[in-house]
Amino acid sequence: MDYFSSLFTNFGKNHVGSQMKVIKNYPRFFYEEDSGTIFVLISMKEIEMTLKSFAQSKSPRPDDWSVEFFLHFFDIFGLVLVEMVEESRLSGEICGA
Repeated sequence: MDYFSSLFTNFGKNHVGSQMKVIKNYPRFFYEEDSGTIFVLISMKEIEMTLKSFAQSKSPRPDDWSVEFFLHFFDIFGLVLVEMVEESRLSGEICGA
């Protein structure tokens, strides 16, 4: 633990090369070919297609709305859903979680 603490806090002793050796051992969340799509805004079409891909006649909890509800009223809720998903994407937090 002391080695890693020193590696990432004391930059005078360690150079970038030794830091890169350690970083290579960690898994990537995104690959370079995906990096261009990470910053693209979510679209209404993408949200609608995602909703259509969900299982029908199901809801997350007994008192929640089903996917059909959101699809039926998508012209009303669509923009709000896009804004909510976009806010979660930018903040890294899921609303209500």
